[in-house]
This record gives sequence, C-alpha cells and structure tokens, in this order.
Amino acid sequence: MLIKLFENLSIKFRNENALSDMTWAMCETSEVFRNLFLNFFFPNYNFNNIIEFRREYSLGNSRPDFYIKNNNDIFLIEVKIKDTNHHFDQYVLEFEIPNSNLGYITNYNLYQNEYSVKTWKSFFNYLKFEKDKIEKEESSLFKAYLVYISNICSIREITNKMDLNSLQTVLDFNDTVKDVTNFETENFRIESYKQEIKIHRTGYYFRVIDLNGKKKDIWIWLGAYFEKQEHQICIAVENGEGWGKPFYEIIDPNKIANEDNTYFFYPSFNTNYFNELETYELQKLFLKEFVIEVVQKYLK
Repeated sequence: MLIKLFENLSIKFRNENALSDMTWAMCETSEVFRNLFLNFFFPNYNFNNIIEFRREYSLGNSRPDFYIKNNNDIFLIEVKIKDTNHHFDQYVLEFEIPNSNLGYITNYNLYQNEYSVKTWKSFFNYLKFEKDKIEKEESSLFKAYLVYISNICSIREITNKMDLNSLQTVLDFNDTVKDVTNFETENFRIESYKQEIKIHRTGYYFRVIDLNGKKKDIWIWLGAYFEKQEHQICIAVENGEGWGKPFYEIIDPNKIANEDNTYFFYPSFNTNYFNELETYELQKLFLKEFVIEVVQKYLK
C-alpha cells in the first residue's frame, strides 16, 4: 500500500520542487533518514545540534532548497533534476559559507570538486544499502521513497548479467553504456553526451576531455552493432568536425584506408566472451576498461 502511494505520487508530483518537498517530508518523518541524507553530502561533519532544518530559505536573491544550521555552522543543499542553471558562487557568497558546506544533487554528472556534488542515482544506491540496516517499519518507508525517486529520475536497477542475444539486454546495455561513459581519472574526464538508437546499432556518444589540456575535446560513440549474426561491441571514431576528427587524424593511415570516415575499435575479446562473463559487474568493468583503453590511444 505504501509503495503504491509513492508510485501514484510520482505520477503527479514530478518536478524539482516536488522532489525537494518529498525529500523534506522524509527528513521530517524519519530522523534516521535525515541523518543519512546529511551524511551523504557531508560525511565528515557531526550534526549533533541541529537548530534549523528548513525547506527553502531566502536571503537576498538566493533561495536554496535546504537550509541547515548546526550550532553556528550553516549548510545548504540544492536539488536539481535536469535544470543546469547553477548557483554555486552565488550561494556561498550570499550565505558566507565555505564551498564544502554546499551540497548539490543532480540527475546528471556534474564535476565541481570544491563542492559536495552528488547524483540521484548514487543517493538511490546509498539508501538502498542503508535501508537493510534499519528496523522494518522505517525500512518500508525508505523502500517506498526509493520507488518514488527511481520513477522521477528514471533510475533502473540492473541485477542480471547481460546477453546481447536477448532483447531485454538492449535496455540494460544502454543504461550500462551511459553509466560507464561518466567518470573521471587524473588525466581525463568522460561525459555521456547523447543516446543513439538506429535499426542496426545502439549506444551512446560520449565526450573525452583531456585534463592536461594537450588534446582537443572529442565526441565518440560506444555501443553494439546488431546487423551481423555475432553482435559486436565497438567504439566508433567519426571523421567529422565537432566529433572525432582530432582522433581520426592520428590513426594509422593504413588502418583507415578503406574506412568510410569512421574507424571502429573492438575489444580484445569478442561478444561471446562478454556474454559468458559470470556477473553483471564484470561485464560493466569490461566495458569501462575498453573505454579507458581506447581513450588512452588518443591521449598518448
């Protein structure tokens, strides 16, 4: 019954304000939830004397979604789904707080190292892990809230390993490709750009950013082709301005002599090997390591 209620709420109350309101209501209902919510953003701070916990707080031209005052320390949390209108500097200057006291949660990857920036998917996974540690009544409430945010933020759980011969795997594969094209290392950042599904292929374009500033940004594609009997996982580098041209131009001319302005990289092991990996996590790692391998060819 509780889960059905939250499912129905997710149909009518879907915007950022509604998501903030529902999260505030959870914090007011469950002290355990509120503690976890705050710890998710500020794990190194002890909220031992919360004087104020407010849903929206106006000061000057600023109105963050959450305002928390513990002793004399002020913390803010801003909630986003798709909106990219950000207020980082505005909030810290207006409220005179250190950057580390500003929490931000979005439904896309956002890289701001000075602030506590999170995603709804990581919050979903965090709560899912924590709910098994609490008593049954509150755990049921957590479970219902997880249903709500999964519907609002289009979060899909993948528990079974993939087989590219299965139609269900196409959905899981696309979600996984989106996931493995969003990460950062010391030398480069990968950002998922847009999904592309055609009759014969499915996957995502992603952006490659050289954090050392030596190479131009490129947009290339990770996915799978289904036009042959043996489905093929690959990364496509297109010879087009604004896409993969800087990478395409440094590929061995002998390799691209017969290509039609697109060069394909393939994993060292074929799709049968991918299908036979024992767990979903191993398959996910396989794809991520393939991305890293190809990106390093460009950045070397």
